[in-house]
Amino acid sequence: MHGSIGWVNGYRHQLDRFVTWSLPSPRSYLDWLAEMLDLTETQEATLDALGSPSRRQIVRLLAPGPLSVGEIASQLPISRPAVSKHLKVLERADLVTHRSEGNRNLFRLDPTGFEAARHWLDAFWDDALMRLAAAAGNTSSDGQVQGSP
Repeated sequence: MHGSIGWVNGYRHQLDRFVTWSLPSPRSYLDWLAEMLDLTETQEATLDALGSPSRRQIVRLLAPGPLSVGEIASQLPISRPAVSKHLKVLERADLVTHRSEGNRNLFRLDPTGFEAARHWLDAFWDDALMRLAAAAGNTSSDGQVQGSP
């Protein structure tokens, strides 16, 4: 943990230069950030749902194929009712769907929510990398920002 914090602190000045020189003004940075964080309802629900370690584990369990609530619960340290609640959250986020087979429900992954989240992440990183490339183009070989005072 401390190594990560040290790394972030060690490169903070470079991040400050990137933000300063790749954007016309701090206001533009705030506008860009607000635009990047403007999520659709599906994107927000997907990211919120994946914020839980238990729900991420359920997603991992469903990756190979459909499972019932009992099959999922048998592989997790949580109760069957808790698994059902997590599955409802994942279903509302369009991450899983279910079909009834007799007296049990089989859950499987639904690509809809994952595609929505990926679309947002792709747009976010495409824009961030474009800005990084522009900032790198404004930096000389000795690390100084060109045109800086």
